[in-house]
Formats: sequence, structure tokens, C-alpha cells
Amino acid sequence: SWHEGFGMSVLHSLACGTPVVAADTPSLREVAKGNEKNVVYVDPANVQAAAEAMARAAKLGHVDKPQHITKWHESIKSFVRIIDNL
Repeated sequence: SWHEGFGMSVLHSLACGTPVVAADTPSLREVAKGNEKNVVYVDPANVQAAAEAMARAAKLGHVDKPQHITKWHESIKSFVRIIDNL
């Protein structure tokens, strides 16, 4: 997606043990950090690459649930620290 700023769909898929096809953007790479083996990144402007990425992700099948997905309260505390330091 061109407009998925945080990557809730990526988090949801990873939490369910589903492989992910994600746009190769800094925000989505950050969301999936530590779970790269379960994510196939693609240039969102390249339709052919997206189709190939979907085929690769389908071959992954059910993947291990990630060992680390940031908890909301941890994210909020980090965000507040950043804002406080501005």
C-alpha cells in the first residue's frame, strides 16, 4: 500500500503466522524488523514484481509466529520519550 503508514496489516499477518508481501518502504521494514524471513518485500510500483512476490510468499506456507512483536505500551513509551526530547 502507498498509504499504510504504520503497517497494521503486516503486524496482523505476522501475529497469525501468515507470510507477508509488503511494500519495500522504511516504515514497513521497521514494523517487520526481526521477522524478515517471513516477509517478501516488493517495489509497490512494479506489478510484475508484486505478482512474483505473492508466488514466493505462497510457497512459504504457514510460518513461525514471530518471537518479538512490539507491545503497544512499549511503543507508546518510546514515542513519548522521542516527543519529550524534541
